[in-house]
Amino acid sequence: MRLGIIANLQRPDAIEAVTFVVDWCARNGHSAILSEDLKSKINGEVDISPREELWKHSDIVVSLGGDGTILASVRALGRNTRPILGVNLGSLGFLTPFTPEQLPEALEKVAAGSYQLEDRLLLKAEILNGETLKAPYSLNDIV
Repeated sequence: MRLGIIANLQRPDAIEAVTFVVDWCARNGHSAILSEDLKSKINGEVDISPREELWKHSDIVVSLGGDGTILASVRALGRNTRPILGVNLGSLGFLTPFTPEQLPEALEKVAAGSYQLEDRLLLKAEILNGETLKAPYSLNDIV
C-alpha cells in the first residue's frame, strides 16, 4: 500500500506524527510518499511528490493536522479521488476523526482493508459575470 502524507507543520506534533507514519510504513512493508514541503523535516531517504500530484503515487492520503489540513488535502487532490485518513493534531475536528493515539490502530485497519469510506459531497462555484475560478470546488463552504 502507498500512503501519501500531508501535514500542517504549524501543529506542534506534526513532525512526530509524520515520522511515526513513515516509520510505520517501513516496518510494515508499505510506501510513504511525502508532500514536498515535508522532505526537509524528515531524516533519511523518503519519496516525495508535489502536493498536487500526490494522488498519482498514493492509494490513500494521510492528512495530519485538523479540519483545515483535510480541506487543503482535498484541494490538492482536486477531482482525483483518493481516500483520506484524517488525524486531528489539535483540540477539535469535525472532519478529522482520529487522534494521534488512535493512529497506529487506524493504520493497521487501513492496511487490512477493514475500514468504511465516508462519502462527502463537493460544492462547485461559478461566477455569473464570466470569470473563471482557479479552484471552483469546495468540500466545506464557499465564501
